Amino acid sequence: GRTALACAAAKGMGGSVELLLKDRGVKIDSEDLDKRTALGIAAKAGNERIVRLLLDKGAEVDWVDRRGLTPLLVASGQGHDRIVRILL
Repeated sequence: GRTALACAAAKGMGGSVELLLKDRGVKIDSEDLDKRTALGIAAKAGNERIVRLLLDKGAEVDWVDRRGLTPLLVASGQGHDRIVRILL
């Protein structure tokens, strides 16, 4: 299962991501069953706003998922060049 933060990131719900990040109980780098974090999910979706929000709040940019991919590799594989530049 995914966390509420990961679900909001996947759906491009920037307002919900912001609201969830204000909750001190939300762990920004919580992982789903495939060890993906909200940052990796937002990077895959190509959502620049959410990627920036998560990075500004301290999301781990070098997180490695179950397939051995970082958010940078995921964004690159999807052709999201703007996200790649943000993550570098």
